[in-house]
This record gives sequence, C-alpha cells and structure tokens, in this order.
Amino acid sequence: MDPLYLTPEDMTELFDKVLSNLRIEIRPHYENWCKTIQYKDVIEIEVYDTQT
Repeated sequence: MDPLYLTPEDMTELFDKVLSNLRIEIRPHYENWCKTIQYKDVIEIEVYDTQT
C-alpha cells in the first residue's frame, strides 16, 4: 500500500472523522466510559514529512 500524504488540514479533518466515529460506536455500550475511552485509546498513524 502506498503511503498517504496529508497536509495538516487533512490530518485535522481525518482525526475529526475518526474520533467522531469512535464516539458514535462507543457511546451506546459505554456511555459512562465514553470520555475515558476516547482519550486512552491509541490510534497509530505513520506521518511522513515530505518537505525534507
């Protein structure tokens, strides 16, 4: 799979989408734990600096 090149704006949009999807998915089962899970789950994304 080829690396995905993203601008900072793309990253912000991507994370907004990922986090909103996580919240939607988590909420029905873990309403009380939603905030904890949201901040403690780790999402790994490799970021390449194309400027160097």
